[in-house]
Amino acid sequence: MNSKPIFFEGIDRVGKTSVMKEFNKITKFQHLCFDRGPMSYAVYGELNSKDRTPLTSFKNIDKIMKNSISVYLFNSDVEAIEKRCCKTCHTDFNILEHMNCFEECVLNLKDSGHVVIELDVENLTIEGVCNLLILELEKLK
Repeated sequence: MNSKPIFFEGIDRVGKTSVMKEFNKITKFQHLCFDRGPMSYAVYGELNSKDRTPLTSFKNIDKIMKNSISVYLFNSDVEAIEKRCCKTCHTDFNILEHMNCFEECVLNLKDSGHVVIELDVENLTIEGVCNLLILELEKLK
């Protein structure tokens, strides 16, 4: 497996940190992994400022993204995310709005030629998500 920086991205409570920790354990820290990265900067910059600039200027951050991989984790079961958020009293955001912004960012990244691996974590264990990610990374070799 070629070692590249990997940014784990997605809305709050989708499982980024849990997947990243398990991925590091399974791969014995072969990759430099980040819990959030430029995609989150663009999404939350837009959501917090209501300014379209972060998403539209996202294509201009090639230096940061060059030779890296973004892993976009999403859960198509919005109710599952809502339950996770309620358990941690994290209910101050619109889940669908955040998901839509991330999906727009994914499209911008792909249009710019960046590698984005999209993984639907619905009904998968953390180990299952990691195994899918490893398979997707193998395809990139």
